[in-house]
Amino acid sequence: MEGSKFLQNKRATGRTTRMFQRAIEAARQGRAVYVFVASGLIRRRLEHSLLEAGEYELVRTAAIKVEIGLPRGFEWDPVPRVVGMHPNCEVLIDHDLIERQFGSILEAWCAFDEEPSVSGPTGEDENRRGARTSAQTKL
Repeated sequence: MEGSKFLQNKRATGRTTRMFQRAIEAARQGRAVYVFVASGLIRRRLEHSLLEAGEYELVRTAAIKVEIGLPRGFEWDPVPRVVGMHPNCEVLIDHDLIERQFGSILEAWCAFDEEPSVSGPTGEDENRRGARTSAQTKL
């Protein structure tokens, strides 16, 4: 899974940063936020980021809680939540946790995807234009 093209293409795209920005935004709106991560290292990094961002109050009041792994009673459907959790809570899950738990499923789902295409100067997809030309030639 580490060498996977699908998962590697998702690395360093800012997903964790955007997720954490969402956590801060939701907490400022008065929601309790749970962020589930894959490891203690990621947990410490996110908590440290909160403090660096000047959000000490959100840490002190536990408006944002960062937890390792998915707890018992966790449900994905209809939205990620923990059974019994107050409706005001927002649940966010770091991509690394999802990749660790479901990486092989994601890989199987994308196993036969085509490579991303490259647009030509006309903006038309080079792969599709070549396929159309080949198909037209056969007719």
